[in-house]
Amino acid sequence: MEDIHLLMMFFVFVGCLANGSTLITFDDIDNLTNSSYNIQIPNGYSNLQWSNVYILQASLYPSSGYVTALTSGQDVAFNWYGRPMNISSSILFTINSFIAASAWYDNNTVIMQGYQSGTLLYSQTVTLYIKTSLLVQLNWINIDNIAFTSSAQWFVMDNLCINGIASKYILASEQHV
Repeated sequence: MEDIHLLMMFFVFVGCLANGSTLITFDDIDNLTNSSYNIQIPNGYSNLQWSNVYILQASLYPSSGYVTALTSGQDVAFNWYGRPMNISSSILFTINSFIAASAWYDNNTVIMQGYQSGTLLYSQTVTLYIKTSLLVQLNWINIDNIAFTSSAQWFVMDNLCINGIASKYILASEQHV
C-alpha cells in the first residue's frame, strides 16, 4: 500500500509541474507550528480566496483520513466541521486535480461544482474513504469558484494542482499599489 501511495505522490507532483501548473501543498503557511491544528487558510494564499478551508498537521490524527490524504510535507486542507467550502478567485483558473480522503467516515460523498460568474459549468461527485486516498482529476477550465459539499462531515485534500494563478503567497495586506 505504501508503494502505491508513493507512486501516486510522484505522478501527481510530476504531472502537475510538467504542464506548468501550480502545486499547492498547504505546507508553507507560516502560522502552523508543530502543535497547531485547525488553522484557517488566509485569503490570498496562492492568490486564491478560501472559505471554510482549514489546515492541520495530519500526524495529529494517525488513524484518520488526514494521514491517508497526506501526499507531501505534513499539512493537509479540510472543510471545517464538515461544512461546505469554496476556493475562488477574481481571475479565471483551471483546477486540474488533488488527492482526497474522508477524515472520519467511509462512504463520504463529496459534490464539487465549478462556477464562472455564478453560472454552474461543471459538477462531479466522488465517494471517499478513510483508509484509501483518491486522485480526483477534474481538469475544469475557466472557473472562478469551486464549491465542495460533503455528506459525512470532514473530507481532506492535499496537493491541489491548478493553472492560471500565480503561485506566490500574497496577503491583501502585503500588496503594493
